[in-house]
Amino acid sequence: MENLDLGNFLSEDGLVVKLHAEKEMENSRRLDKAIVVKVFGDNTSFQSICVDLRRQWSIFGNFHITGLRLGWVLCSFENDSVPDKILSGGPWFVKGHVV
Repeated sequence: MENLDLGNFLSEDGLVVKLHAEKEMENSRRLDKAIVVKVFGDNTSFQSICVDLRRQWSIFGNFHITGLRLGWVLCSFENDSVPDKILSGGPWFVKGHVV
C-alpha cells in the first residue's frame, strides 16, 4: 500500500529493524480494510487481474490494488466492511480462474 508510513525503521548500522508502536497501529488500521487474494490457474497478468477485479468489485466503492507477484494481490478498501462483503459474496473469477 502506497500510504504505509514506515518511518525511521532501521538502526544506524542498518542491521536492526526498529518497531514504532504508533506507526504499527496506524498501518494495522489501514490493513483492517484490506484483503490479500490469489488468482488460481495459469499465470494471469497483473493488468488482467486489475481490470477484472475493478469491474466486479466497483459496486463496493473505490479500492487500491497492489501486486504481490505470482497472482497474489493486496486489495485495500476505503470502507472496513467491504472485505467481509467480498469474502462472503463470491465466488469471484479473473479470466475464468477462481480468485
